[in-house]
Amino acid sequence: LETREKPMALASSGSGVIGFYDGFLGVGTGAFYKLLFVRGLGFSFLRTAAPAKFTNVASNVGAVAAFALTGYIFWALGLFMAAANFAGGLQGRLPLGTRIARQETCESSCSSAPFSWRRLRRRRTPATS
Repeated sequence: LETREKPMALASSGSGVIGFYDGFLGVGTGAFYKLLFVRGLGFSFLRTAAPAKFTNVASNVGAVAAFALTGYIFWALGLFMAAANFAGGLQGRLPLGTRIARQETCESSCSSAPFSWRRLRRRRTPATS
């Protein structure tokens, strides 16, 4: 391949592999796109945010289209989650938004810790009989 064609081939094949992974699991796909842009294509870390988000959204739109064509979408839950995501984004944009988001994250983590601790202790204690 010529010098100009190598990045295009790497971007196409890398995005295809990440998109395939996104179709099965989807967790951390944005981080994989950032890794592709930084390590594979030589972008600076700060300049990877927009292309990584764009490719991630494109992958999600493709997934929605595929599921919509087959009829496997729970529209009510999806629209509720989209509205909650939008509201959270608006909240994070406000001057107090980051402080509120940090506080809510801390509160939810701290409130779920006792339940997780109990479940871990139950699994580790030997059965008595």
